Amino acid sequence: MLADSVIRFNDPEWFFFTPLDFKYSNSKRFNRTTECGFWKPTGKDRDIRTCDTNIVIGTKKTLVYYKGRVSHGV
Repeated sequence: MLADSVIRFNDPEWFFFTPLDFKYSNSKRFNRTTECGFWKPTGKDRDIRTCDTNIVIGTKKTLVYYKGRVSHGV
């Protein structure tokens, strides 16, 4: 069952914009862990562009969620 949204549109894809969280203060590695698991990127990053001016406004990244710790995720 899909969640209902107050935003009405016909596109089946949703985009979530979040602030970056780094693993360490002097690192470029992202922190994608949760209390019960972690998110792992897969595939190529793709640009998100505006419809009218074709300007890049973000990056689309496909993530897969794994339950457990990084070395033993399922």
